[in-house]
Amino acid sequence: MVYFVLTALMFSVFEVTSKNLEISPYSLTALRFFIGGITILPFSLVQYSKSISKINLKGFVKIWMLGLLLMSSCILLQIALVNTTVSLCVFIYCLNAVFGTFTGWIILKQRPPKSIWITCIISLIGLVILIEPFKFGINIYAVAALASSILFSLFNTLMFKARGIYGNLITTSISFLTGAATLGIILFLTGESLVAGVNGSNIFRILFIGIICSGTVYLAYYKTMEVTSVSLASTVFLIKPVIATLLSVVFLKEKLTGAFYAGSVLIFIGVSITIASKLIQNRKVQQIQQNRNHNESKIQS
Repeated sequence: MVYFVLTALMFSVFEVTSKNLEISPYSLTALRFFIGGITILPFSLVQYSKSISKINLKGFVKIWMLGLLLMSSCILLQIALVNTTVSLCVFIYCLNAVFGTFTGWIILKQRPPKSIWITCIISLIGLVILIEPFKFGINIYAVAALASSILFSLFNTLMFKARGIYGNLITTSISFLTGAATLGIILFLTGESLVAGVNGSNIFRILFIGIICSGTVYLAYYKTMEVTSVSLASTVFLIKPVIATLLSVVFLKEKLTGAFYAGSVLIFIGVSITIASKLIQNRKVQQIQQNRNHNESKIQS
């Protein structure tokens, strides 16, 4: 439970901490994942040394591509955070759990829960109410947050396969470092300094975001998986938007509207049903596997 609480808190403080940093979304994304990748690298190497599967060139390239996908998702999220409210961004972003059901269905051939269409309808209604397109028009930054959520769900699905082969930490660390390095090179080639905007007033926040929110949090998250379960650990992403919104109200003085409350509640319900359905489905699969193993052992005996 301690690891679960720490994971939830570290994931939740990122958006509030990164607000008003006066550094470009591109630079912040590259810096935070480079620092985060370095933070977990020693632990990754220890885990990798005990792994049977070793990363070849083809595997390395695949993980690098995953890193680029992550950078794209997080740049879009950061652009949205700079230009709109934290509370809006975090609830749109948490829809990645719903999108992940579809990406898992298409890519991993995972059987989706029967509630998938119900959750989609509830979440879509919540999203429309949240961004109020008929009242204010299309919010391009809300669209950026939505695109970020979709890309992150795709990243998570593809990472699931890679982590299963090479291990959680080493796959995460390499994807962070290669993605951040590539983004840094792109910034250099386009004439933008990686550290432009970094100064004495924000450097400690950037380090906090890198070390804690993009590094240590994954150590806690994977530890939560070990001591509980993957499904239970995923509920962290359900708690995150609630905590992040509370923090944005307290520290950023964000004002929450009636439309926000209605939309966010529907999104929360949709995501909750998605996660609960996956929990139930996973338990059924585990139970079937246990019964199968039990029957096989009886036959052998």
